[in-house]
Amino acid sequence: MDVDSPPLEELWMIGFVEKLCKSPFKKIFSYASIFLLALGCAGGILKYENSEKVLENKEFDKVVKVVEIAEPAVPVPGEPLPTVAPPKVKAEVKVKKKRSIQAQPVEEAPKLREPRWEDDEGFVGRRPAVDPYRVGEEVVLDISYFALDAGELTLQTRSFVEVNGRKAYRFHAIAKTVSMFESFYKVNDEAETLVDFETLIPVSYALDVKESKLLRDARAVHNVSTGQPGKMQFWDKKITKDGGIEQRKMEWEMLPYAQNIFSGIWYLRAFKLTPGKKIKFNMAHENENLVITCEVLRREKLSTAIGKIDAIVIRPTAEKNGQPHNIGQNLFWLTDDESKLMIRMETKIKIGSIVGSLSRLKR
Repeated sequence: MDVDSPPLEELWMIGFVEKLCKSPFKKIFSYASIFLLALGCAGGILKYENSEKVLENKEFDKVVKVVEIAEPAVPVPGEPLPTVAPPKVKAEVKVKKKRSIQAQPVEEAPKLREPRWEDDEGFVGRRPAVDPYRVGEEVVLDISYFALDAGELTLQTRSFVEVNGRKAYRFHAIAKTVSMFESFYKVNDEAETLVDFETLIPVSYALDVKESKLLRDARAVHNVSTGQPGKMQFWDKKITKDGGIEQRKMEWEMLPYAQNIFSGIWYLRAFKLTPGKKIKFNMAHENENLVITCEVLRREKLSTAIGKIDAIVIRPTAEKNGQPHNIGQNLFWLTDDESKLMIRMETKIKIGSIVGSLSRLKR
């Protein structure tokens, strides 16, 4: 085990218990792999003059060009459909052509799944044969500790965008404290990762943190060619209540086909998940290269606030430089269907567990 590096609890898809507050009863919560939902000592979002200007990232904005993809118009009931002028038809001119021999089409061999060490069941090349993602889907989890509600985590698949000329998924997450705790410590954090539609390789991620003691803007760019190691560029800007402005920038060589801390849970959904399988993929995070293994433990009928749902249970582990890397004890429940939406999560800590329970689901 790597004892010198911090545990992965702050990683998306891996951990849910990291940056806890100091007093015993305030150690209630962390940001569920993306965010900190901690009970602190002051209410309201931190105020700092010109904070948006201080936290802006012009380097990132130059590298990642995002364009919204227009959705097709939906007719309004009762209104006439828009008229479209018929295309102009050119006069047909008959030209006697010489008869040519048509070449027979050659069937292409099915594309192999790359990298070869990743599971390839249900894939056509890098694309899943059945797309698990649906624009507009939303999962809301209530986060609690010892049955005490502390916050809410929302996972969304938003409309497609075009990133640097290529179609991309837009996966979004929001974490908030519940109203009864906002007088102690308020959290309103958002994260978004853009993932290439054809390769399922992330293009970037952005983390926007607004809390009582912290304002933060973290950005990362995957500079990769498919199958090549590539480089990760990472920027992190913070404004803290006590320390003022902090900035850092990192760049390092990634492993091929690497996910990031936010795209991992969505990437897992692309695989066929059957008990006994171990799904592996690479991950890059803050100057570290990791290999994530998600073991499919079992199927079960999960009782939720909206009824019983067929689920599959996943246990993640990690390696760094070929050695086990501490990530604590974490479990995920995904719907046992083609969508594989995350509907529950648990993280064991020294005393008790932090639990994310399904409260709302929009397919």
